[in-house]
Amino acid sequence: MLRAAFSLSIIGLAAFGVAMLSNRAVADGKKDSAADKGTIAGILIQREKQTLLVRADGDEEPVKYLLPEKADPKMAAALKGLFTVQRVRITYQTVGDTRQVTGLVRFPGKANGVITGKVIAVHDNFWVEVKPSKGPPEGFAAGLPDKSRPIIETLKTLQKDDKVTIRYYTDFERHRILSIKKGDGK
Repeated sequence: MLRAAFSLSIIGLAAFGVAMLSNRAVADGKKDSAADKGTIAGILIQREKQTLLVRADGDEEPVKYLLPEKADPKMAAALKGLFTVQRVRITYQTVGDTRQVTGLVRFPGKANGVITGKVIAVHDNFWVEVKPSKGPPEGFAAGLPDKSRPIIETLKTLQKDDKVTIRYYTDFERHRILSIKKGDGK
């Protein structure tokens, strides 16, 4: 009995020491390096000169990622053909409150097809994020305005969680909608 109490005391002291060292590291401003880095895959929502706004797969809200002031040749090539609606994989490092991009890969996606899924969001009545029953979310954009009026009118009526079926093709920029139908047959 005395031996068990002594063992518990030693274990308790060890746990207290670990907790104190962890708190000291946080107080000194040091973080676990694994928490400072990450990789996400998602849809590019918005691109600006030095930032990307990306909704990671499974996340409700998009997150802003800061681009490096001078991109290496590999990243510069990936940025050259990067448009909203595209799927991307971003490797980042957290610095303060910002996530700075350290790597970027575009996912080309299937060249054409039909997809059925739930609407995540509609952006500028021009493109829609859809989560299919299987696989990651995808983005689909209308074509030229004068040729896509019926598609744009349908996009204007869509709400989050509406079921849609989209027939699409992929051009040099993104998936383009050939036809779109709401799940209720409209």
